[in-house]
Amino acid sequence: MESGMTVNGSAGTGSTDSSMSRRCERNTRIASTPVIEVFQQLVEAAVQYKHETGRYLQIWGELGELYAEIKFGLKRHRAHSQGSDGKIGDDFIEVKTISPEKGKRTAHVKRAGNFNVLLIVKIDEHFEFQAKRISRKALGKGTGKRARFNWPDDSGTADHELFPTTD
Repeated sequence: MESGMTVNGSAGTGSTDSSMSRRCERNTRIASTPVIEVFQQLVEAAVQYKHETGRYLQIWGELGELYAEIKFGLKRHRAHSQGSDGKIGDDFIEVKTISPEKGKRTAHVKRAGNFNVLLIVKIDEHFEFQAKRISRKALGKGTGKRARFNWPDDSGTADHELFPTTD
């Protein structure tokens, strides 16, 4: 699955895209309006922080999970639960976020986790969000404690089976 959402009209200005709320609502499956508002406020704060300091605010994981909650209806587990971040339907989901400050577009996940779907959320330097769904089977058995997923340059086709959208 791949999907995208632009959060700001222009990077670094701190201005909010006026259609953001409508886009979130259109794509929301389960997330409440307060969750959407908190997400918007966090992204705006991160943009403003980057504009003022030249540094990124280190909240990538939380932004990725909130995006998954808003966009795909992720029901998050309690804080500090081990194994996965939440559920979508019957699937246990592990969310990994690729931030714009990473030189490589690679996500690492512990093989020991209790998940059957890996959801990679990529946030670019303009605070635009994209997501890809990877079945645990596609990660392969491999060796070592971690599996690695490289975000491809070509976005490919969307898989609407697990996370249908209204786009």
